Amino acid sequence: MKSGGLFWIKCESLENLHNDKFGILSSHNSTKSHKEVWERYKKVWKELRQYDFDHYPRGRVQLDSKKATIYLTPILDIEIVVEQIIKTFDLNGKIKIVRDGSEHYKCFLDSEEK
Repeated sequence: MKSGGLFWIKCESLENLHNDKFGILSSHNSTKSHKEVWERYKKVWKELRQYDFDHYPRGRVQLDSKKATIYLTPILDIEIVVEQIIKTFDLNGKIKIVRDGSEHYKCFLDSEEK
């Protein structure tokens, strides 16, 4: 079933990201903010409690009748990551990728990119 929502990519380095050593946390059909969902997740998963909602790279999937749009921080715009997002949200058809380099999507990995 095709769905939108938000996601985080759990990884500890850019090298891991490029070598398919990452996990994905997602919240399907969510209209809440990353911060609101993260606070809920921290109550369930102890390992997340040490991090703020903006620690890991993240993004959002929005659907309309013609296409799916994936908004993500530019460091996530690599084939293996995008494929995992598409699989997680069961997307098909027309998919648009929006690389959002704004402060909104900044995370700790952005400092590694330089």
